Amino acid sequence: KLLKKCFSVCISGFSEDETHAVRLLRSLNALRKDATLCDARLSVGGAQFCAHSAVLAAASPYFQAMFAGASKVVESEPLVQIGGIDAETFEILLNYVYTGSLKLSESNVQDVAIAADMLSLAGVVRICSDFLREHISAENCLGVMMFATAISCPDLEAHACQFFYDNFVPVSEEAEFLSLPPALVLSALGSEELRVEREEQVLTAAMRWLLHAPASRRLHLLHIIKAVRLPLIPPTTVTSTVDAIEDLSVRVALQVLLDEYQIPRLSKSSRPTAVSTSDFSRRAKPRRKARKYLYVIGGYTRQQGGRWGDSRALSCVERMDTISLYWTLEPSLHQARSGHCVVTLDGFIYAIGGESESMIFAFVERFDPVCRQWAPVASMLSPRCSFGACACNGAIYVMGGWVGADIGSSVERYDAAENRWVALDSMEPPRHSFGCCHMDGLIYVAGGLGVGSSELSSTASFDPRRQRWTWLPSLQRARSHVALCALGGRIYALGGWDDALGALDSVEVYSPDEECWQEAPPMPCARAGCAAVAVGGRLYVTGGRIAPPGAAPPVTLDSTEMFDPTSGTWQTLGRLVTSRTEAGLAAI
Repeated sequence: KLLKKCFSVCISGFSEDETHAVRLLRSLNALRKDATLCDARLSVGGAQFCAHSAVLAAASPYFQAMFAGASKVVESEPLVQIGGIDAETFEILLNYVYTGSLKLSESNVQDVAIAADMLSLAGVVRICSDFLREHISAENCLGVMMFATAISCPDLEAHACQFFYDNFVPVSEEAEFLSLPPALVLSALGSEELRVEREEQVLTAAMRWLLHAPASRRLHLLHIIKAVRLPLIPPTTVTSTVDAIEDLSVRVALQVLLDEYQIPRLSKSSRPTAVSTSDFSRRAKPRRKARKYLYVIGGYTRQQGGRWGDSRALSCVERMDTISLYWTLEPSLHQARSGHCVVTLDGFIYAIGGESESMIFAFVERFDPVCRQWAPVASMLSPRCSFGACACNGAIYVMGGWVGADIGSSVERYDAAENRWVALDSMEPPRHSFGCCHMDGLIYVAGGLGVGSSELSSTASFDPRRQRWTWLPSLQRARSHVALCALGGRIYALGGWDDALGALDSVEVYSPDEECWQEAPPMPCARAGCAAVAVGGRLYVTGGRIAPPGAAPPVTLDSTEMFDPTSGTWQTLGRLVTSRTEAGLAAI
């Protein structure tokens, strides 16, 4: 009776041994390796393998059809031949069937995926696809894209294609690009999705592909010229590109086509022009992902003749198209602020800290340019203003500034995925109102005000990976409220404030290779507390303030200027809707 009672209790419940399947597979694999109870022998790539037909059939529809379907292998065929797969690859797949483990490397992943696709091992194909996604690069993305097409893996193909478009310039410099079929090249050249800084990069890539095999590819010249947006390229650049072509037939054909397709014109003859006005208008617009916008955010404003107390913190945001060069209004910040920092990360714009009416904030807002909305994210650990910030290695770093009533030296890092700030080692010496930027994995700081409110000329770099500061050569002139910006492997220190001279128009440039600061062409307008950003190989500077003669309070500026390092010249652009200083500037 007791035994019967216990039995009835046991069968009324349900328990599951989660390790049973693992132990069972492990035992089956041990039997396979000992060739025990194996009823299937397979010849693959010159080697023979023993296995259990039931296990193979359970793992793959291919083997199920082979051993259990209408076309099953009969006992009179003891050795099954499988072609098109080498022995090493089959061993990897067989091990996966029995263990669930897959030994992948960059050298074998494509062979494994092709064999898995042939043997209907969908799980292996998926794992190989994920592996390739994780290891995609400019060097191999085109090969991955073509491979994904061959094995009918649309998700991997779409991912590789997007990587190609997002990294068009480095990918076009690789050998794989030169072997692309014409249809894929022309599709890319005509795409709105190409992420390029300048349209001449598209022309350079197109000519590189064409000249790799000019005899067979010159027939695509017309389609190439129609795909490249020539009106966006300086004529001198187009001319120099054509003149550098050694193949005479290609050069002459290009010159003829360029005459027809670069600009619309009124012909005195009855011969129709090759490009219509509507076509020209389309090709004169930058690609969707090449069109860059500048966002100037917050700051404070004070008009000419205003008193010291007349300054007003701003919440308004303005946007300038780098093509049209006009400023327009965008959705405002939730919190008006000046002395804050603006940083771009993963396509979002962050407005961090700052002050308004003597209240210093730790509050952070994030702007989505697609939805055109601001939303709060995690606040900094410490409220601060007049500090430095930049994005580096996928995180945001903030440092120094006014932290409460003290000049700070603390450093914080923001992880966007976790929406969390953490404290790091401090910077020395404490400073505020300094310039800060990122270049080649390092964070640079220069100038500012230290203890005693004296302008600083000191410069340092911070290595986030090693958590280490390094002193660098000092600026030629001490300056506070300076804008720091990286462009073309150099650091630019723009404008700023000197107690003896007031607002500065001078510019200094630092080269890590030469390890010194040198003078660069000065800005057309002196400005302190301006904002600067690098876009498309050029520097943009906007806003700031100057001190009028006498003891009058500084006046905020509404002008914007652009510097071209190639020509060494400055150009004055459109005016802001609202003059401002100590604002943030971002490029998306």
